[in-house]
Amino acid sequence: MLVATVPLAILIGWVGIKELEETLAGYTTQRHGNKMLEQRDPYLGRVIRRPGEDYLEHERFRAIIQTAKNEAGKLAPNRT
Repeated sequence: MLVATVPLAILIGWVGIKELEETLAGYTTQRHGNKMLEQRDPYLGRVIRRPGEDYLEHERFRAIIQTAKNEAGKLAPNRT
């Protein structure tokens, strides 16, 4: 049980730090992050929702994220 607790605690701390860094930078990458911040896709950093706009529908958000993930994969150097 302790073995699983330590990585979980680290993950929770990392997510909190990442969210704080994004907020200080004026954006969020979370689907239901601060609505008053612009929302960016987490792979390429493109704006996908302007500050104050309604949250994206789940299907629309997933499609945007999948497209960004695929494009980011193509930009990454080949690892052989």
